[in-house]
Amino acid sequence: MYCDFVNYMSQFHPIYHLADQMAPYVHEMELPKKSVLVERGSVCNYTYFLNKGLMRAYYSVGDVEVTSLLTHEQIFVTAVHSFYMRTPSLETIEALEPVQLYAVHYEDMMKFCYLYHDFVLCMFKMFESYNVLRDMRVYLLRGLKAQDRYVALSQKDPDLIKRAPLKYIASYLDISQETLSRIRKQQLLEGDLLPNEDDESDKGE
Repeated sequence: MYCDFVNYMSQFHPIYHLADQMAPYVHEMELPKKSVLVERGSVCNYTYFLNKGLMRAYYSVGDVEVTSLLTHEQIFVTAVHSFYMRTPSLETIEALEPVQLYAVHYEDMMKFCYLYHDFVLCMFKMFESYNVLRDMRVYLLRGLKAQDRYVALSQKDPDLIKRAPLKYIASYLDISQETLSRIRKQQLLEGDLLPNEDDESDKGE
């Protein structure tokens, strides 16, 4: 619901009083699994509030897809460089589950920033929070060993571990699928393993 969008943004700085003014410019979307929101090489014109579902962003290095983002409910998703710099995207963004989104066009977001001081404060506070999350991911990848990266992500976001395909989790953590398999086998022996959708697929084979 639209109120979820407003409530999420208002946790950074209250904008409840702007809900009626913003409503005509916030577009609800429902897309099936495997839908592509942003194609590499296209300019990303929208930022999307992910109200329901699971998404990933990736870029290609030769024939290899490198997952740069894995995320689910209650967060904004966009091709950041493309959206703000108005340049072709280096990434592709796709839905890993059916998704419910609220989309805001770049021009409309800029309009709100010019018109409403509280909206600017809200965006500034939200960017602060997102930059902290980005720095934590840099530390996760550069400051921890492979097993510690997986354990840290499991503790921070167990829902992601349960829902995202293991090959994307491995890519997101910059570890091989073989290494991730060994880590999960060790956790299984220790009784600490979180289930994953791929586990059911493996049983069926």
